[in-house]
Parts: sequence; C-alpha cells; structure tokens
Amino acid sequence: MKLKILTMTMVATPWLLGAHTAHVHGVGELNIAVESSRIVLAFESPSESIYGFESEAKTAKQKKIKDEKLTILKTDMGKIFQIDADLKCDWKVEKVGVVQEGEVGHQNVRAEWIATCEKSPMGRSLKIDFGSSFSRLKSLKVNVLKDSGQKSTTLKSATGEIKF
Repeated sequence: MKLKILTMTMVATPWLLGAHTAHVHGVGELNIAVESSRIVLAFESPSESIYGFESEAKTAKQKKIKDEKLTILKTDMGKIFQIDADLKCDWKVEKVGVVQEGEVGHQNVRAEWIATCEKSPMGRSLKIDFGSSFSRLKSLKVNVLKDSGQKSTTLKSATGEIKF
C-alpha cells in the first residue's frame, strides 16, 4: 500500500502540477515505479526531441510527422520497452499528449504506460529503446522507484537496460 501511494505520487504529481525537469532539447525523462506485478512508466521530453519542432504543427508535413511520432508512443510499446516474455506483461497506454511549456513555442510530449504482469518483474531487466524511433533524443534520465528504494541513471542515446 505504501508503494502504491508513492507510485501514484511519483507519476501523477508532476503531471497534475505541470512540474518536470528543465526543458532541454535532446533530453527526456522516464519515471518508473515497480509495485508487485505492476510497472508504471511516465515519460516527458521537449517535442523537438520527439518530432523535430516545438510549435504547433502548421504544415501538412509537420502534422504528418507529429502524428507518426505520437502514434509510435501509443502503439509501439513492444519496440520501446522489452521485458522477459515469461513475465507475461500486458501493456496499456494511459495517455500520450503534448503540453504547452511556459512560454509560447515550447511544447513537451508526455506519455504514460502501465504494464500488469503475471509474475513479479523484481530482479529482472527492462530494455529501453527510445533512440531507434526518436533519433533527436540523445539522453534519457531514468528514475526507478521500487519497494527496496529508488535509483537514477542516465541512458546515452536514450537506449539501455534497467534492472529492477
């Protein structure tokens, strides 16, 4: 129960309050909370790092690029996140969207996913690959919260592996 409250606080509070790390192009942040057999993931990055521009999509080409990149976040979780198949995790997209950041012209992309697994992911690794689909994303700060504590690391090229 304690971790459940921490999970909700870690993931929901920044979204509700609009708080996050500094708006730095090429850098994203991924918060991960692991509780029993659930993994909650919350991602945020400047839109420029995801689809190449920060303002509202104006041209047909910009709209197409933006839609394609957001669709990847909505549908290609198996490409972005990989975990042992024997855990039998069911992935669900909670939300994917774009929010205005402070001054006009600065937008961030936010996404949240939940994996519910038949077995506990504790002691296992989650492979993360944002770099293949989002080449402008050069670095990913990853914060992990679990029963035994928390840890942070930075993945270069927004690709790497995190052990729970």
